[in-house]
Amino acid sequence: MRTDATRNSNVFLAGMCLVALLALISLSVAEATTNTVPQIQAIYGGRITAINSIELTDQPNVSRVFAATESANSIFYGDVDHALAMPYATNNFRFTVVPDFNAQANFGQVGGIAGHPASGRLFIVDDAGLLSCDPTTAGTRITNIIGQVTQPPPPAPPVPSGPCFISIFIQDSTLLAIGNMGDSNLLYFGAIDTGGNFTKSDSPITIGGSGVNARALLVHPTNQCVYIYDCDSTNGLIKSTAAFNALSGATFSSVNVTNVISSWTGTKRFGIAPDGRLFIAGNNSGGNKACIYSDNDGKSWTTVDTGAGGTTGGNVECAGDTNNYHVYFGSMVSTNKGITGSWQGIAQFGTRETNPNDGVVVADAINSLTVYVTTDQGIGASTNGGHDLFEIDYGLEAVQIQDLDMNAAKTLAWTASKSGLRKGTGTPMALQWTENGIFPNFDGSPFYSIAIDKTDASGNTVYAGNARLYKTTDGGTNWPAPIWNIDVNTNGFQSGGYFSSLKASGQTVVAGFYDQGTTRGGLLISSDSGTNWAQAMTEVDVNDVLLMSDGTLLVAAAYDSATGVGGVYQVAATAVIRELTNAVGIRNLAEDSSGGVYASGQDSSYALKVYYRAASGATWTEVTTTGLPPELQAVNGRGPVITVGKDNNTNDLPIMAVSVSLYYLAHGGSAWQTSSSLTYPAGSQINVLYWDELMVGTSEGLYGQVLNAESNASVENDYDGDGKSDLAVYSAGYWSIYSLVNGLILINGGVWGGSDSITVPGDYDGDGKADLAVYSAGYWSIYSLVNGLILINGGAWGDADSIPVPGDYDGDGKADLAVYRAGYWSIYSLANGLILINGGAWGDADSIPVPGDYDGDGKSDLAVYNAGYWSIYSLANGLILINGGAWGDADSIPVSGDYDGDGKSDLAVYNAGYWSIYSLANGLILINGGAWGGSDSIPVPGDYDGDGKSDLAVYNAGYWSIYSIANGIVLNNGGAWGGADWTPVR
Repeated sequence: MRTDATRNSNVFLAGMCLVALLALISLSVAEATTNTVPQIQAIYGGRITAINSIELTDQPNVSRVFAATESANSIFYGDVDHALAMPYATNNFRFTVVPDFNAQANFGQVGGIAGHPASGRLFIVDDAGLLSCDPTTAGTRITNIIGQVTQPPPPAPPVPSGPCFISIFIQDSTLLAIGNMGDSNLLYFGAIDTGGNFTKSDSPITIGGSGVNARALLVHPTNQCVYIYDCDSTNGLIKSTAAFNALSGATFSSVNVTNVISSWTGTKRFGIAPDGRLFIAGNNSGGNKACIYSDNDGKSWTTVDTGAGGTTGGNVECAGDTNNYHVYFGSMVSTNKGITGSWQGIAQFGTRETNPNDGVVVADAINSLTVYVTTDQGIGASTNGGHDLFEIDYGLEAVQIQDLDMNAAKTLAWTASKSGLRKGTGTPMALQWTENGIFPNFDGSPFYSIAIDKTDASGNTVYAGNARLYKTTDGGTNWPAPIWNIDVNTNGFQSGGYFSSLKASGQTVVAGFYDQGTTRGGLLISSDSGTNWAQAMTEVDVNDVLLMSDGTLLVAAAYDSATGVGGVYQVAATAVIRELTNAVGIRNLAEDSSGGVYASGQDSSYALKVYYRAASGATWTEVTTTGLPPELQAVNGRGPVITVGKDNNTNDLPIMAVSVSLYYLAHGGSAWQTSSSLTYPAGSQINVLYWDELMVGTSEGLYGQVLNAESNASVENDYDGDGKSDLAVYSAGYWSIYSLVNGLILINGGVWGGSDSITVPGDYDGDGKADLAVYSAGYWSIYSLVNGLILINGGAWGDADSIPVPGDYDGDGKADLAVYRAGYWSIYSLANGLILINGGAWGDADSIPVPGDYDGDGKSDLAVYNAGYWSIYSLANGLILINGGAWGDADSIPVSGDYDGDGKSDLAVYNAGYWSIYSLANGLILINGGAWGGSDSIPVPGDYDGDGKSDLAVYNAGYWSIYSIANGIVLNNGGAWGGADWTPVR
């Protein structure tokens, strides 16, 4: 077994490639929310699989161009007004994604497209069937003929499955489509009315053959018959016995094709000219593009060698009138009906922005001299029959970005994508990108890795990788010959693989090779800026390399169960050491500010895995995956990608992409969090994350988003910031704190406060750690135990009759000064110097204040408890969450907390050793009268094991007993910390 968590030779980067710039959005303690949606950057282009052009009959001189892509944004359209002097200028023309076939629709690459001129409706063939939609309006997609369906699991009855559609063609208002049912190919046909409604006629009819390879489907302009050619030549060329609009009862017969093409290689294409000339084109035995044509319906054929090499084209397109037409095949055009001596390269003798790439060429529906051509970058246009070529990618969000690098100032960036290399310069987070993709070898090959040498202050030294390695020293103006070439390599690397990762620092350049086939890659290192290369690793597929700030080189490798290789390696001058030896494939490495490293990947069962290596050693510790989805398949192509960013308090913040969502592990947190605002469209594939601010690379393009993450300060009494509550006691101004998990005494008898002070611990500076804080008759004194700083000393807020109720009422990740007095609340933000509320009424003189985050919005709510009745008001939203709801009784002590880990405080009471907990958010009783403690015990709930859920805990004269209700485990039973004169801090 070889997977890419365990290394799957069938897994390749497919779907939507999204590099998003996420400049951290508003992530609250409980849940991520945002006030800014991701903003796509102006990097346009993509791999085009099909083009179609129609004349809009209700708009004179306007043609509509459709383009299908490899991206999760499946189909785009753009309207061309030929009455304009410059119809393709970006202020006149741009592509827009078809709403019903955007990334969220999750169709991926479709099989074929055809527009209907009279209605403007778009028809699509796909495995899912024959579909159609209004390309300009969301929610209009319908299924005209059901295709392949996913069968429900037993015992549900099987669902009838339809054909897998191969090709589509619309002539006038007749639709033709070929579908495959496994043992035969069928031709479906019917009429489309002016409203775009399709009515299937007496179809399908069997046309022979059983394969699902591409089939050309055309109508002869003279005899009106339907011609079908299977492009692998298995069944040859056939034609109908009746016209395209009278096919009921028709049969198909073979058309003679010369055996000259039997020696041709690869896929062949078919076309029909305006005068009825039949064309078949492909690559002859000498490797040149060639064609045969017949003017007598196949009785005789003429052979033409164009003299040009390269791969086969995507179609044969004939454009013009019967006396004067061009023939297009891939990157070639014949200016005279396809005859010998008339062929030349598209834009070979004219101007061009990028190269045509032997894909599809389609003529404009209004102007036959205008053609649309797939290019290295995306889609181009020629308005003079292929003499000149320019790009029309504006709005085409299908770039499929694979890698990204930036300089330290974030004023320079480079991307590597399937549409070439792009350079961005200017203001950080608002870079101006080069309009056209860069292909150093002028061959249209996709790029997978990019590295800026940050020791070059000018930023001009850049390395790029695909199956070759390239280097520029003048900022991309010139790219000399490859500095490493797959065609002449002696490292054992095979065609089909690519350099998945590059890092450069001065003379040191590191390149990791990945092979998605049955062979494997390895690691190359240059110590002279790419002139010479030494092979440091063989027979291992490299996913990522990390050249750390201290010079350490780490390598992330895919896991191969056959050989046992994979995980993380440290590569030194004299040895290669496998540090992470688990049976896990590591996709990505990310260094934090301390020099520690996070590694993300999947094990042989595709379970998500995250590891951490501290700066001081080479031991990898598994990081919690709580909160991450349970994956059963490879995610993000070769596995989940990760980066380390910063929260609003400059704490390190690991951020990982799993499928289409971003997850972050807040400082001090015990579970990964996400939200709808961190989730990209269903068909997206996130290939790269880059911090500063966060950049996310996907199959659609480059995005920008603002992300404001706060420290996880929801854990009560967490004085060391490990995400777990500590045992803390107070006596007449003295504090003693013990870390139950780590077995460390954090402070023993430290002085802060006095005998008349009330402890009010909380995270007042937002560093993810609770501070020593006391309240005395309206005066607050707060000391940061971790930083040794006095945050406030005797600051006034409240009075002698007030009850202190600190909490994070504004959601900024810092505890606020708050007091309650006989039903009135007053709250002051120490961090911002703002009065949030002054004497606001909620409760009464008999009520006990019990603030907490009951709605999960990351902000403390005003809450009171009175003899078993709860009343809660959201200060942030102005909503009453509950008013006089019953839970508990007059003898109960309120002990609210998040006992189920849903990010929301629950209603909880303690009565003489018995606990009762109710989830207000979910309406569930979590426990009712469960015993833990006694009548003389003091309840001190908190998250003592760091699982994100409050535990049942009691204190009795210096002894602690803690029970995890979530896990059913006794964490501590009568452990001593404190004494009879000490009270637990809460």
